[in-house]
Amino acid sequence: MASLPCGSACPGRLVLPMGDDMHTHLRQGKLMEAVTPLIRRGGCNRVVVMPNTIPPIVTCGQALAYREKLLQQDSKVDYLMTLYLSPEVDCKDILENAKKSHVVGVKLYPRGVTTNSDSGVEVSY
Repeated sequence: MASLPCGSACPGRLVLPMGDDMHTHLRQGKLMEAVTPLIRRGGCNRVVVMPNTIPPIVTCGQALAYREKLLQQDSKVDYLMTLYLSPEVDCKDILENAKKSHVVGVKLYPRGVTTNSDSGVEVSY
């Protein structure tokens, strides 16, 4: 018999902990304010945040500033940040600042193939 952390019994049910969303677009402004509070209601408490905002997030400082805005919407979510791969991304910035700005990766957006990818990498096929 499964039980909830509070000790209540849940006969015949599988109780899962909160999940992780490894690809989350939280956008900006009113849309960010509307979407961010829905993360935990959807069963997640950790998300990898995509960087294709306007302008794109290309520095650890920008990632940290965006994360702080997200925390104002819901401070109980663990926001793992990403940078937008572009010529402006600085390896030294990543090496020195990724951990303290919660940056866990760099996302490649081929130019023009998805929302807010105008600053993406030019890909030759």
